[in-house]
Amino acid sequence: MNKQKTLVYGLIAGSATIGYFLLFYFIQPRLFFSLGVQWASLLIFIGCMVLAVRNARRLAGEGQYPWQLGLRAAFAVYVLAAVMYHLFYYLLYNYGGPELATIQEDVVMENLSKYQNVVGEQNAEHLRRDIQQAGIALTPGAALMALARSIIGGFVLSLIIGYLMRKE
Repeated sequence: MNKQKTLVYGLIAGSATIGYFLLFYFIQPRLFFSLGVQWASLLIFIGCMVLAVRNARRLAGEGQYPWQLGLRAAFAVYVLAAVMYHLFYYLLYNYGGPELATIQEDVVMENLSKYQNVVGEQNAEHLRRDIQQAGIALTPGAALMALARSIIGGFVLSLIIGYLMRKE
């Protein structure tokens, strides 16, 4: 695995994701929290992870390329990109866009109403009450917890990519 190329793919994924979200933020800040925009951003991560594994696989030559090496390359890209994105999000949310907290509260309340059947009526009511009482804040601890959850999901995604791109 070429660590330098993996680093480059991670930086590209992180920068592209930040640019992607800034585009929506400048178009309309409310779009920043759209579920479609959020989930579509994962395509940037997946694309760069696949490119990194493909590059590492090519450098490995004609022999075997076990899934563990693909996992390692894909996960390194994911972690770097996720750290960049979460740092950007924390800074924008707390220092760059003070209106984001209010917008996020509105979007979450609307989504609770839309998806009340999925969440459960009682859970939705508890969440509504908590948001109305305390609001939504992005503390350093909450940001680190979001990053940790993201990295767990990124590991699973990396495992899938590594397995699918193995050469045995």
